[in-house]
Amino acid sequence: MAPAPALSELASRSGMGGPPGGGETILLIDDDDIVRNTTRRMLEYKGYRVIEGVNGRDGLEMYQCERENIGLVFLDLQMPDMNGQEVLARLRTIDPQVKVAYLSGSAQGEVDLEHVYAYVHKPFTFTSLLQTTRRILDCDNLDEAKRADL
Repeated sequence: MAPAPALSELASRSGMGGPPGGGETILLIDDDDIVRNTTRRMLEYKGYRVIEGVNGRDGLEMYQCERENIGLVFLDLQMPDMNGQEVLARLRTIDPQVKVAYLSGSAQGEVDLEHVYAYVHKPFTFTSLLQTTRRILDCDNLDEAKRADL
């Protein structure tokens, strides 16, 4: 079996682009190893620093340790022990201004999006992930993000 192509090769082959990263730190909380590793590689490829949380509790610990450095949290909605909405509520008790985007493969219907900058549907493209990331990081606050229709 041939080894999987490098992300740079895949990006080049399929014309995937997206805005460059600015070296910001992103916390990625997802219990799915494949999704987490792939998403991390996409973000790192464009110059972002990525910290990973393997579940809600781990992600909260990472946030508390790195809070001052984290510019954005990507948060899976469906995780064992603590779902994304519970994690968001706890993150907001630590920092009411935390920038959070949900990553989910489920329908958006019954999810409270009041304090969320974006809802990124899995599977997502390299370009859409990077565009959403850049737009959120460039917003000063949630109201600005909502006006930009992220």
